[in-house]
Amino acid sequence: EKVVVSLNSEGSEADDFNCKKAKVKDYEYYKTKMLLAEKDKDEQVLLAEDQAWMELSSDLDQEINANMVFMAQIEKVLSDSEASLSSADEKISEIV
Repeated sequence: EKVVVSLNSEGSEADDFNCKKAKVKDYEYYKTKMLLAEKDKDEQVLLAEDQAWMELSSDLDQEINANMVFMAQIEKVLSDSEASLSSADEKISEIV
């Protein structure tokens, strides 16, 4: 099972990074949250679901972005594979 850690801060923006509570979310929950997320001018992420601010460290932000790109690439490969299998099945049925 894939899990992703999201950080929700409490208190002021000046709070230390260590004061943030980490919550483990499953992949579908995280994917839904990212689809609802919007960035403001300061590159902070505002979650549309609960309007809570989530500040990401640059390392965590880069890791999340890399993971999202990787997942998108995998989804495209799977989609392309399904399309080519479907096409191959159609060609086989035409020949037979």
